[in-house]
Amino acid sequence: MSTIPIPGPQPGAAGASASTADASASPGTGAGTAIPTAPITLSDVKSAMKSAILEREQEVAAALKSEAAKLEAEASGAWTWIKDKLRASPLLVLFIIAFAVVYSLNPAKAGLAIWGVARVGLFAYLAYWVDRIIFGRLKGLSGIDLGTAWKRRAFIIGCALIAGALLP
Repeated sequence: MSTIPIPGPQPGAAGASASTADASASPGTGAGTAIPTAPITLSDVKSAMKSAILEREQEVAAALKSEAAKLEAEASGAWTWIKDKLRASPLLVLFIIAFAVVYSLNPAKAGLAIWGVARVGLFAYLAYWVDRIIFGRLKGLSGIDLGTAWKRRAFIIGCALIAGALLP
């Protein structure tokens, strides 16, 4: 049977109080107590190594999953940003078709068509962002609150469109 020495004075040693023994004891110095241990077998070492390796593999797998989730969130955040900016793309396609028709029928009026659409589009865009800055996003609203928020935003954008259309 092997023993593991524990550094420091043995309990009940002469001339050493408990506080002095704790303060003066340092690893590898002084007389120590020994704790008897059972002999370590090769199977104990193998099982300890397997459990340590398994634990480390689980830690690495958890870290990889966390990193993958962060990358996925960043990628979806970029896609959300692009989708947010391209929400009005059907209106852009409609404008391009209408502009092509005006330009093919009367090229002199093409500049006037661009000016009119640009002015209305600018005022609608500004009104949307004014509403969004003042009242924030509509996330978290539901029911009557969401309907009221949509009506408020539509009213603000409509008023801005009328004001922009009345300008020369």
